[in-house]
Amino acid sequence: MNILIVEDEYLVSQRLSRLICRVSENNHWECNIRQAYSLAEAKRCLSNNPVDALFLDLNLQNDDGFKLLENQPSTLKCIVVSALSERAIEAFDYDVIDFVAKPFVEERIQKAMKKLRESFSLSSCDFLTVDVRGEKQKIPIDEICYIKASGHYSELYCLNDKTYLSEIGLNALSEALGNSILRVHKSYSVPFKQVCKLISQEGSKYLLQLKCDTTIPVSRGKAGLIRDLLKSL
Repeated sequence: MNILIVEDEYLVSQRLSRLICRVSENNHWECNIRQAYSLAEAKRCLSNNPVDALFLDLNLQNDDGFKLLENQPSTLKCIVVSALSERAIEAFDYDVIDFVAKPFVEERIQKAMKKLRESFSLSSCDFLTVDVRGEKQKIPIDEICYIKASGHYSELYCLNDKTYLSEIGLNALSEALGNSILRVHKSYSVPFKQVCKLISQEGSKYLLQLKCDTTIPVSRGKAGLIRDLLKSL
């Protein structure tokens, strides 16, 4: 991975770099780390170098770090590292992988790195790995009925009537799973093969009937897209 740390405090940036390197070495991950100390420097780095992921502070010499995410390709992953924890909910609108609050410890960076690695590898996998009572369990993607946002996590509702919690947020999970998953609502994504029909309700509200005998809400902006997709079946 090519990682860019965007942090205006030199000592914080150096510590974050050391922790990322240590976590990567311990897990036998290869990564190349660059550092930028301002919004302008970060933009130049993104323009001139390959970058797969950002570790982004939000207060960059009084500039808003979120500005860096505007007009960037969807393949660019981002982990926010900031003391402005009140902006964690806002981060969902920018499809960030994780929000790490300052001050941080190595264990928290390790958790963020794990989410980052998983977001890159999901599109080539046939299953998701979840934690069930302290043990790792593989859930086949084909068994997922729909996915619901749960704060920074995602709830996987499966065909066996079981529900699992993934540590990866809905935005990152939906993007990583690619064309096999359809985002139908701010809080819901569904495998396309589970879609049955679109149900119109009063007040311009919509529901999506799934083949697993469940309905989930559909945002008004997604209704037209779903209607067109159903016509093409």
